[in-house]
Amino acid sequence: MTEEFKKQIENEARQAVTELLAQAKLKKGDVFVVGCSSSEIVGGHIGKDSSLEAAQAVYAGIAPVLAENGIWLAAQCCEHLNRAIIIEREAAEKYGWEEVCVVPRPHAGGSWATTCWKQFKDPIAVEEIRASALSRGYDVIFIDYLQLIQSGARSRYEGVTDISIGLHQLSQSTGITVVALSQLSRPEKSGDGAKAPTMASFRDSGQIEQDADVAMLLYKEEDTPNSRRVLHIAKNKEGEIGKIYLAFDGQHQRLYESAVDAPAPRKRREPEYKQVQFYDLGSDPDDPFAQKEA
Repeated sequence: MTEEFKKQIENEARQAVTELLAQAKLKKGDVFVVGCSSSEIVGGHIGKDSSLEAAQAVYAGIAPVLAENGIWLAAQCCEHLNRAIIIEREAAEKYGWEEVCVVPRPHAGGSWATTCWKQFKDPIAVEEIRASALSRGYDVIFIDYLQLIQSGARSRYEGVTDISIGLHQLSQSTGITVVALSQLSRPEKSGDGAKAPTMASFRDSGQIEQDADVAMLLYKEEDTPNSRRVLHIAKNKEGEIGKIYLAFDGQHQRLYESAVDAPAPRKRREPEYKQVQFYDLGSDPDDPFAQKEA
């Protein structure tokens, strides 16, 4: 890479961050997260042509501008570490973000994250979802959908399992409600048509079922366009389980409870009462509990 090209990258990065700061109105102490593909900067393929020189030129353009404004720079990792960001320890402690034990490399995290790791005074990695949720004070997080979150696991099963456990731990440790959508496996066919899904139908990992406090399955009761939908509350640690029948408004893409489609409520079954008569048994010579005269 020529010195002229590196200077061009630096100048364009400086101009971009200066213009963005003017519009974003960030305050001193805020965090500015940058995701950068050094491969694309040099005209290569993502993940194959990572360039430390390009990443260093971007850093040289961005870092001084942010430092002048008292704003923390954070680097979004990519590839196997795409759920983590690199940031100064002081900033992470200020926001209460927990450290994860990873170190970026050019082909495992990216050249940009690697460059920031080397340039920061005391760099650490934090999990992106947790950091974002805590810094913004979220009460609830919606994941749409769980299988789209990538991980560095060797298999899809291990990846979804790790993600499910991580989201469960996030909710338990922070008190933030996590609503995670999940794909379902294709329904099994039988003589009566497709079988209704169960909690075993969550795709890729049974860990989803184990980690969930509430598990709800939404599906069509019949394989027809106008079939009613069924919201099956299959698991509920703090309440009741059961089925809610819904009608689908395709024009407005919404579901609402349908009294027409819902089955008629069952009448309460009254217990059967039997008349019982009591008799004075008097003295029974065969009564073993009767008091006997001496």
